[in-house]
Amino acid sequence: MTEVRKSHRKPAHLEMAGGKPKRQLIWEAIRLMKEFTLIDAAAKADVDIDTTKTYLQSLERGGFIEDISGRRGGHDEKRFTLARDIGMEAPRLTKEGKPVTQGMGTTNMWRVIRLAKGNFDYLEVARSASTPDHQVKPETARSYLKALHAAGYLDMAVPPETKPNSKGGKKPARWRLLPYNRINSKKPGPRAPMIQRLKRVFDPNWAEVVFQEVADDE
Repeated sequence: MTEVRKSHRKPAHLEMAGGKPKRQLIWEAIRLMKEFTLIDAAAKADVDIDTTKTYLQSLERGGFIEDISGRRGGHDEKRFTLARDIGMEAPRLTKEGKPVTQGMGTTNMWRVIRLAKGNFDYLEVARSASTPDHQVKPETARSYLKALHAAGYLDMAVPPETKPNSKGGKKPARWRLLPYNRINSKKPGPRAPMIQRLKRVFDPNWAEVVFQEVADDE
C-alpha cells in the first residue's frame, strides 16, 4: 500500500540559491543588462563571484556572451554583452562551453508535451523527443508520463485498450496536459519537472516538490 502526499521541501542545492539554480539566476540577470562585467552580473544575480565567473567563462566559450572590452586581462576586467539569447532557460554548459546532455531527454519530452495540440501517448512522446544525438526510450517516456499524471500535470484522455486489436497489439493510454496542476492549481511552466530519487517530482518553475510517493509499512 502506498500513500500519496504533497511536500513543500526543496532540495538543498536549490534552497541555497533561493529556489533557483545559481546559473539560472545569473542568466536571468545578464538578460536584463545590455552590457555587464563580472561584478555587475554577480551583484544583479546575488550570486557569489566564483560561481558567476565560472558560468561566464562557459557562456563566453559557448558563444552566448561576447567580450566587448578588448582587454586581454581576466574576467574581472572584461565587459560583456549578450550575443546569443535563447530565452529564459539558462544554457546548460560544461566548462568548455559545450551543451550538457544529461537530462536532455526529460527536457525534450516536456517540450513535446507542452507543444502538443491534442492528446498523445508515450510512444509518440518518445519518438518526437528523440534526436540523432539523444534517443528517448519508450519505457522512459511511459514512466515520465505516469509520474506527471501522479503529480497532477496530466489527465488521461483515452484509457488504454485491455484487449489486443486486430494486429495483436494494445493501444496505450492517451494523455493531455492540464492548463493548471490539479495538486497546487499552478500553471505548468517552461522548465521540465524532474523525477528525483524516492519517486518524487520536483518542479524547477516553482522550486518545490509537487509529489512524493511514500511507502507505507503497515
